[in-house]
Amino acid sequence: MNVKEYRLKGYSFVNFAEYQKAKQETDSIEYIRTHTDLTDTKKVAKLYNSLIEKETFKTVIGFEFLKELQNILIDGGIITLDTIPWIRVGRTNTGLSQAGDKREESMAREYKIRHRNSRIINIFLVLIIAAMIVIRLI
Repeated sequence: MNVKEYRLKGYSFVNFAEYQKAKQETDSIEYIRTHTDLTDTKKVAKLYNSLIEKETFKTVIGFEFLKELQNILIDGGIITLDTIPWIRVGRTNTGLSQAGDKREESMAREYKIRHRNSRIINIFLVLIIAAMIVIRLI
């Protein structure tokens, strides 16, 4: 089986949605790079804290950029690794997502039942048509 890969900045994404999200983050990072002076550590600190607080980046591309900002702050002596806000990696499981999962499961069950019923009706109709053809030939 041939798996489609989406490549971006040295990373290979198998999931197209993840690739699209990474592409959007790449565009955001490029915008930030062009409109922000990354040599000014005060601006970098404010930007870093804002991005961490809002959990703006969710892909490896964004995490890489956050790590770069983190290194600028540490190398600039503004903050130490012990006091800097850490980069949150991974997905958080909120109550809303759990409720959404349950809803999706119930919808999937409902569609399975509908599909099964549709197959039964189709088989019944095929049998009726076959019976009609047999009766017509006799």
